[in-house]
Amino acid sequence: MIELAFLAPDIIRDVLDGKQPLGFTSHWAKTHSIPSNWVDQRKLLKTL
Repeated sequence: MIELAFLAPDIIRDVLDGKQPLGFTSHWAKTHSIPSNWVDQRKLLKTL
């Protein structure tokens, strides 16, 4: 869960606005690794 502390600011904004990809859930975040690089995070979330 510590990886969530390092999410890109625009991803955090989207989550707070309820605009995150449908597959990006708390369960998904607990069971998958999230890259520290913001560009890689955006690419990953586009696949969900």
